[in-house]
Amino acid sequence: MNIAVLSRLREIVFGVQDGLISNVALTTSMAIATENLSSIIIAGVTGAIAGTFSMASGAFLSSRAEAEVSSITEAKGSDEKHPILDPLKDSVAMGVSFLVAALIPIAPYFLLNGSTAIWCSILFTLISLFLLGLIKGYLVRKNVLKSGAEVFLIGMGSACIGYILGESIPVVLSNIVR
Repeated sequence: MNIAVLSRLREIVFGVQDGLISNVALTTSMAIATENLSSIIIAGVTGAIAGTFSMASGAFLSSRAEAEVSSITEAKGSDEKHPILDPLKDSVAMGVSFLVAALIPIAPYFLLNGSTAIWCSILFTLISLFLLGLIKGYLVRKNVLKSGAEVFLIGMGSACIGYILGESIPVVLSNIVR
């Protein structure tokens, strides 16, 4: 088992899940709001790139803060064991995993259009979430099907909330802004 992968598993799982969910919500909302394929792709790619930098910088700062807290508790003689943190590696793991995953929901829009692209984007995202759970389960030596189902269901719930918001916010805003 690759220790480097295991030590970055949190960032990888977080990055993949967030990249999939945020970009499937973004591209689906754009596809529903406008049928302009180039606008959907621009929004998806822009969201993937912006999200990559946001997630990577957030991982760097939070990992650095956690390392600083660990050094304080170790200096005070705490017997607690803290994980070995490397803010730069954490940020790269988070950023790369987010970017790769964020491209999955966009991919169908390069080849398809309309509702076919929307449903393929959603299907690819759901399959990817399940595979993420399977891989996570395997790496941490847990029931892979249970782990796959957990990531799938949590991700699907999050995607459903995003979809509902994508459907309702434009309606609410159109009634407020005239």
